[in-house]
Amino acid sequence: MDRPSGAKTGLKTPWDSSVAGLRQDIASQRFEILKWAFLFWVGQLFAVASLIAVLIRHLRPAGRDATRAPPSDGDQ
Repeated sequence: MDRPSGAKTGLKTPWDSSVAGLRQDIASQRFEILKWAFLFWVGQLFAVASLIAVLIRHLRPAGRDATRAPPSDGDQ
């Protein structure tokens, strides 16, 4: 905020101290927000990776035997 040229004094007003307190509160909360956002992103990464692993496991054939023809009675 720009002040009029004659208003620059070394005095602190109640407004200045409340704004300074507000800025300090915002700065201290920034780390908490980033920490929880990071934990959320890591959780989402594991959830998506698990979902992809389950889908791959269920959509692909169950080994080599699934692609072969069933044995006939004469093969035993």
